[in-house]
Amino acid sequence: MKALNLVAPSSKLVPLRPKNRLAPSKGYETLLDDWLARSRSPHTKRMYRSNVAQFFQSLGHSLSPEILAQFLLLDGNGAHELVSQYHGLLISQKLAPATINQKLAAIKSLVSYASQIGKCHYTLTNIKLIILNSSESVLMS
Repeated sequence: MKALNLVAPSSKLVPLRPKNRLAPSKGYETLLDDWLARSRSPHTKRMYRSNVAQFFQSLGHSLSPEILAQFLLLDGNGAHELVSQYHGLLISQKLAPATINQKLAAIKSLVSYASQIGKCHYTLTNIKLIILNSSESVLMS
C-alpha cells in the first residue's frame, strides 16, 4: 500500500508523513463508527463525523479507514503540528470560537478514543480550545 500524502498540493498546511507508512488493515475500518457509537445523541454523531471529515478534506483527502489510520500512526509531534496548523486555518477563516472548539473537540475525542484502544500512540491534550469568558472575549488556554 502506497503512503498517502496527508496534505493536498493546494493546501497551506505542511505535509507530514506517517511514522509507519503501511497502515495496519485490522481495526481501522470500524474505528470511526465504533467511536461514534459511544454517543447517544444522533446530532452529536452527525456533527463529529462531519467535523472529522472536514479536517481530512482540509488536507485534500476524503475520510477513509486508510487515511484515518495514517493520521493515527503519525508520531505525536507530527500530529500535534498538523492539528495546530488546522486550528490556525480555522481562526484565519474567522469562524466563531464555539465552532472552532467544536471542530477541534471532535478530532481530539477521536484521537483519545483511538489511543485508549491501542490504535494510536499519542493524544492531543496539548491542543487547547478557546475559552470564552462571560464578556465573550476570546482567550487561548
